[in-house]
Amino acid sequence: MHKNLWGNTGYDTPEHWCELGMNTFKIIPPVQDCTKPSPSPTPIPTPSPTPSPTPSPTPSPTPSPTPSPTPSPTPSPTPSPTPSPTPSPTPSPTPSPTSKPTPQPTPSATPAVTTSTPRPTTTTTYPTTTTASYRTTTTRTPTTTTATYPTTTTRKPTTPTPTTTTATYPTTTTRKPTTPTPTKPSLCPNVVDGLDYWGHDITSTKRATFEDCCDDCANTRGCVAYVWTPWDDGTCFLKSKVGTTRSYWGAKAAQLSSDSTCDAQEQNVDYYGHDLAAIPASHADDCCDLCVAHDECQGYSWYLGTCFLKSELAYATQKTGVVSAVRSSA
Repeated sequence: MHKNLWGNTGYDTPEHWCELGMNTFKIIPPVQDCTKPSPSPTPIPTPSPTPSPTPSPTPSPTPSPTPSPTPSPTPSPTPSPTPSPTPSPTPSPTPSPTSKPTPQPTPSATPAVTTSTPRPTTTTTYPTTTTASYRTTTTRTPTTTTATYPTTTTRKPTTPTPTTTTATYPTTTTRKPTTPTPTKPSLCPNVVDGLDYWGHDITSTKRATFEDCCDDCANTRGCVAYVWTPWDDGTCFLKSKVGTTRSYWGAKAAQLSSDSTCDAQEQNVDYYGHDLAAIPASHADDCCDLCVAHDECQGYSWYLGTCFLKSELAYATQKTGVVSAVRSSA
């Protein structure tokens, strides 16, 4: 869109502006109309767009440029005018202020000044005369004292009456020698923990501890062994023979001692095979009673904490650590 704009710069020569699209540019007379195309293109492009025209003419030109910019803004005006200057300098500096306030003034005026001295005293004082006192002499009359001689008293000699003392002889106490009560050997010397003899029960008794089971077995005809378990607050199962052994937690098993014995132990000798039972035992010496309690036992071989009861002693072999013995009767 082409549009003619005419402006006035305040001078005699008018200016002619032409608006073409978004651009506004100045036309030098004598060109009067920008709606017509230029006869020839602009030689070089304008380096920057022409600024927008001033909406209204400048009222008057600045008579002269500002010499230099103000370095800082003008301070705020003084709120009140400065008082009149001191006419002349103070001759001396002001003294230091008083360290404490002035006391209160006297409430009333001082009375009249004394104008005369009081009259002197006319009385004469005379000295006092003291009469001396003399010391009184006292004559003491001598006292005659008759000497007193000590009185001699004759004491009648006293003949002591002899006291007859009966001699006391120490009492001899004859203590009757105390004969220690021999300890009754246990009828069930070897008690095995955690072991049960399966079957062959004669009867059962209710006992809180296993120590009472041995006497029950000794007083029961045909009893050769017992097994105590914590079942029913403690029960003794009295056995007619030592049957198959098995592990039983909390149980305690023992056999009555017998007149039957075993021959001398054989070290490092094992009777192989023919095992009746395998019973845990801490020592090889415990195996003989276990064998005697078993009717079919003919001997045993002990190895690593276990008694192997034998029904037959077929043949002996050498094995380190094994202890064996043959059952014999007295």
